Amino acid sequence: MFFILIFGDGKSREAQEIFDGLISLGKQRLQSTEADFFAKFGERETPDDKLSNAYYLIGLGYMGKKMESEAAKMFTEAVRLNINHVWAAKYLSEIQN
Repeated sequence: MFFILIFGDGKSREAQEIFDGLISLGKQRLQSTEADFFAKFGERETPDDKLSNAYYLIGLGYMGKKMESEAAKMFTEAVRLNINHVWAAKYLSEIQN
């Protein structure tokens, strides 16, 4: 996993803060009803795409914290909401194999 390669140099506390931040940001996005800033420029996402990306962020955080069962649930939900979410599908496949 790339997380181990990036943070394998003894910076585990810093890494944990980053992973916690991903989880927190994803959860905030799940609860947010705010309009997307970029929507006014034509870069609109469907509500399912927004949710999919939020679950993906949470999954990344859990994966980095080596909480693979929780990460798999988040990636599964991300793919369910957006079948074209390539990275969620890739990481889900890595966890399942």
